[in-house]
Amino acid sequence: MLNEFERRVQAARDSVDTELRRLGRSGLLSAGRLHMLALDNPTGFEERLGPALCMSVSGLFGGPRELAMSSAAAVELARGVFGASRGEWAGVEFGSPTARMAGRGRMSLAVQALLQHVQRLNPDAAMRTLEVHAEMAREYAAGKRTLASWMAERRWDIDQLAYVKVVCRTRAWSAFVAPLMCGVVIANASEERARLLRRFAVLLGTATYVAREADDPYIRSGRRSLPVLHALQSAEPGLREELLHALCTPKDPASYELVEGTIDAASSLAYTRSFARHLARQAEAGLDQACSGLPPSEERAFLDAIIERTLWRTRPESLGN
Repeated sequence: MLNEFERRVQAARDSVDTELRRLGRSGLLSAGRLHMLALDNPTGFEERLGPALCMSVSGLFGGPRELAMSSAAAVELARGVFGASRGEWAGVEFGSPTARMAGRGRMSLAVQALLQHVQRLNPDAAMRTLEVHAEMAREYAAGKRTLASWMAERRWDIDQLAYVKVVCRTRAWSAFVAPLMCGVVIANASEERARLLRRFAVLLGTATYVAREADDPYIRSGRRSLPVLHALQSAEPGLREELLHALCTPKDPASYELVEGTIDAASSLAYTRSFARHLARQAEAGLDQACSGLPPSEERAFLDAIIERTLWRTRPESLGN
């Protein structure tokens, strides 16, 4: 049974899905599986928060629900273009003709949705919305460019803050920051509140994805993660060389054991949870500032619940739940 928090997330998602399917019937895409692939966002729970974030922040300041729903749909399609670049569809091979066609279809829909949405706004709000979408694309591209260079150079000597910045750019920005900032635009919140809410979204979104890495450090996929980087930096030089060799040969079972053992010995999972918890607490303080003077509301309670969910995930007993 869904709790109140999950019901709110699902209700916002259902509203946006209805809007997405209305756009899908506009004639840009043919019916059938390709149509559904272009509309589908196969993501985890954190990624599903976007519509509820947009609509809740807009409602927090009295923004029109219909415009917030339209804005959330435009952000979802734009974010999905990034998913298309990763080939994130169940049962669809990355780089296949089907994946490429679905990605192009989603891009067409994303542009159409954004154009239709901004036409309903006043010139200032339209320009600010376009700026949010442009910044989301720039952040994602910059983050992926950094990741690509690390992979090409087989680099693991990565500063932790530099890595966390990439997490924010490639994950938190599209799933948290952009939806929230689009809601801020719809609500016409003050410049100071907008600044504080943006900081809140950056901190909370990054905390959420860092906390996820404590549950799955991505050892077997060969991806960079904060637990792995912490373990590397905590290791003695001789062990560090062994770890680097193991990370470059991730399919070897012995490599898994060495990396996992070092992560355990260095308490890297606990460190990662602590780091995520610190970010979430900063986000909590930022939200208090942003909402100063506002009366209690369902929208504020929902934002508080996201923080609580992230803090719960940073507790050791939350592992695997």
